[in-house]
Amino acid sequence: MLNLVKNNKLKAGWRVQPWFKIGLHKKDLHILESIKNYFGVGKIYDQGPEAIQYLVGSIEDLTVIVNHLNKYPLITKKSSDFLLFKLGLEIIKSKSHLIQEGLEKLISIKASLNLGLSKQLETAFPNVIPMTKVFNDHKISDPNWLAGFMSGESCFHIKIYPSKTKLGEAVMLLFQVVQRSRDESLMRSISAYLDCGRITVLNDAVHLHVTKFSDLIEKVIPFFREYTILGIKSQDFKDFCLSAEIMKEKRHLTIEGLNEIREI
Repeated sequence: MLNLVKNNKLKAGWRVQPWFKIGLHKKDLHILESIKNYFGVGKIYDQGPEAIQYLVGSIEDLTVIVNHLNKYPLITKKSSDFLLFKLGLEIIKSKSHLIQEGLEKLISIKASLNLGLSKQLETAFPNVIPMTKVFNDHKISDPNWLAGFMSGESCFHIKIYPSKTKLGEAVMLLFQVVQRSRDESLMRSISAYLDCGRITVLNDAVHLHVTKFSDLIEKVIPFFREYTILGIKSQDFKDFCLSAEIMKEKRHLTIEGLNEIREI
């Protein structure tokens, strides 16, 4: 993120603050603590009653983050945001943002990041053209990257729904990932890497669903047993596996087995 706040005491009229942030539910505090300890920079703050965030703001500390991401490139479309952020950081480091030309270049970068410019910035800089993004999709080459990505972005669902079976209800397991449509190529790469799943695009979102039971027990579950899901989601995965075992043994076709899954 590149934040700009109006400040008439400064020569350029704006205070510039770059940020690197990761926000999570407070139940995953230990993940943010692990990330903070890994980098050795930044702080963790409360962000409302149920949320926390890891925040890095100093130029020196942000250099640690940038060096890491240079060595281990981002794969999603966020890689283009990172390249722009890195360029903005260089402008700030050189103090070029303290003159009008450098400030306008920084505004041009910000216009292409995240949600773009605020109404205040659009009014103050009406002639600024958003900087062009360079999209550089990378293919998945490391299963540990995929496991880490899925720790944050995937969902393990157990659905019990009305049916015409003897019990009047049936069970379906669903593994799902949803991203913005700009990352459709990445989602197709994930589907190809796991060799399963169905891709659907709806409005501005792209969905990857895996519901075929054989794919779940032969591909999805074995993958995450070898490359571990991190955080509280690991407990969801454990419950998912328990339900899969019940279904594999056909016990979900009995009232006892169905109720066991309902409890899970």
